[in-house]
Amino acid sequence: MYLKQQIAKYCSANGISTDIEYAVSIPASFEANQRKDLIEALRRNGIMVGKQSLIDEPNAAFLSYLQENANADESKIIVQNDYNPKVLVFDFGGGTCDISILEIGKNYNGYYSKNLSISKFTQLGGDDIDRYIAWNYLLPTLLKENGKAMDDYRTPDKRYIVSHLLKIAEQLKINICNDLNMLMGDSFKLPALINSDNRKEVYINTDIDTKHGSLKASKFSLSFKEFNEVMKVFLEQSGSKTTKEDNQKVYNSIFNPLESALRKAHLNKNEELDYVLFIGGSSKNPYIANALSTYFDQSELLIPRDLQKHVSKGAAIHSLIVNGFGKNIIQPITSERIIVITKNEVVRTLIPASTEIPSGKVEITDLVVDHEGQEAVELPICVGNKDKMLFNIKIPSPQGRGFHQGEHIKLTVEYTVDKLLKTEAECNGQRITPEQLNPFANTELSTEQREVVRAERELSKSQAENGGTPSKAAFRKLINAYVGANMLFQAAEASEEMDEYYPGSVSYNQVGIFYSNSGNREKAIKAYERALEKEPNNATILSNLAIEYKYFDSEKYKEYVRKAYQADSSDPVRVIQMAEVSQMEGNQAEAQRLRKQAYDEYVSRFNNGRLHSWDYNWLSSLARSMGHNDIANKVDRAKPKAEHSKAYSEENLSRIDSRELYKI
Repeated sequence: MYLKQQIAKYCSANGISTDIEYAVSIPASFEANQRKDLIEALRRNGIMVGKQSLIDEPNAAFLSYLQENANADESKIIVQNDYNPKVLVFDFGGGTCDISILEIGKNYNGYYSKNLSISKFTQLGGDDIDRYIAWNYLLPTLLKENGKAMDDYRTPDKRYIVSHLLKIAEQLKINICNDLNMLMGDSFKLPALINSDNRKEVYINTDIDTKHGSLKASKFSLSFKEFNEVMKVFLEQSGSKTTKEDNQKVYNSIFNPLESALRKAHLNKNEELDYVLFIGGSSKNPYIANALSTYFDQSELLIPRDLQKHVSKGAAIHSLIVNGFGKNIIQPITSERIIVITKNEVVRTLIPASTEIPSGKVEITDLVVDHEGQEAVELPICVGNKDKMLFNIKIPSPQGRGFHQGEHIKLTVEYTVDKLLKTEAECNGQRITPEQLNPFANTELSTEQREVVRAERELSKSQAENGGTPSKAAFRKLINAYVGANMLFQAAEASEEMDEYYPGSVSYNQVGIFYSNSGNREKAIKAYERALEKEPNNATILSNLAIEYKYFDSEKYKEYVRKAYQADSSDPVRVIQMAEVSQMEGNQAEAQRLRKQAYDEYVSRFNNGRLHSWDYNWLSSLARSMGHNDIANKVDRAKPKAEHSKAYSEENLSRIDSRELYKI
């Protein structure tokens, strides 16, 4: 809405018609759902975009560079009659890192360009570098200067503080990069200064209000050596690893999207890639230039004078050509393949990666009903791999009678000119045309992780609808989703936050268990101690607190074990712990007696089906320590398996007709 207002205001002020046709540049790796959301947002604000109005940002930048280069005295990109050069556009901006590989050639119509591949969506941008600096360097320093510790704040609070430090981190990054660029010149070789302890400083009065008081500072600094360590995270080439910080925040290497694009283009970078074009403000970073000059040592690097203007300028050129002449210079292509999951999680490719768009209708006829009487057929449609599900097409059987085994399923898939995915499925006269559901992220997500994102969004929505107070139900759903995804640290923090809104609604013993199982001993101890304030003689809490002290404070361990045993001497866990205390104090006979007591009780519960899920490990470990390996093995086999939910029923999946089996 703001953009539309500003465009109209500019046109009116400059005597330009306000009868405007739009074109929009977007990240190349945007999937169908993201494009659909964008078009819907534009239309709701009166920006009506036509077919082919979207252009991938690297392609837009390439158009602008070609137009600018065409007016230069000497062309840097040479197209010969018998050779079509390949250009990799490296577009590294504030929020995205997009790669597009194009081929330029000549035919009877003149020059042409076509996409060979675009990179896989990767969470990466220049602002990730800022966030890494803020989280790992500025935040610890700020807390220390204000007499605070990292453990004083939960993750959401720390993220709030970091959000106020991002601009400072960005300025430090820019200042360091400017100094290094001055020394580098055109050599692409990093100077010795990168290993220096010399510091760059910025002076910005900062006052951040938090739950634990105000955090104040006026001077922030970062050394060249520290910045060198930061950049190593984003230039990792060993399998293009990702680095996790900030409790699940992922920092990706620039080589993730680079290698993705090269792989899909089937290009040998040393023999077939002629040019690498730098685009985007983050490409000014000298570490990026150094890394790419080394990686593409056989290609010519093209660095425009202004790396930041070409995307917007290219979008304007695209708008003129598309809206004025009805032409599209660069044919768009798909980023990732579209697949369907079939029986035994075999995937069938529906539309390959790098397919030209529009794709035309693709009919898939080699899918069949798996078994007789199948109540429904489910077709999970995914992008790239089975962990990035777009939606699940579910075809119910007619009148609930069940399908016949081997009945053929017709699946029609089509990419429109705007990279929107249309699907239709039919079986035994039942036809389904689904409304496309948005995936919750363009990263690989398990069903459990997908539920986490869904629950996080519902909590935010609940908070917005209830005057800033999320509902209890939304909190509980989020906590359960975190537990289901084994994100126990987040479950603990969400529980504590819920207790702030609804005092007394949370078990701090459970919070302690979450922290303990996520490896945060100090936070677990604080949670258990808080639980004891309400229930000082609760044997379970005392026992759990003892466990936290076991390996680093034997006296406290023994103290809490005795208190737990005194509160409840019948529970096998307390008996086992008391046996350990007797062993530590040299009373072997008593230790042996207590272990046998616990073992007999556990075996009795096991044989009568009364063993709690958390007791299986206790019994197995105790049995092995007493030499009863046969019982331990039997208990291990009987231990309940964790159940994982899926967004679809495996019983309802189709299978590929064995007569037309595809090996993908």
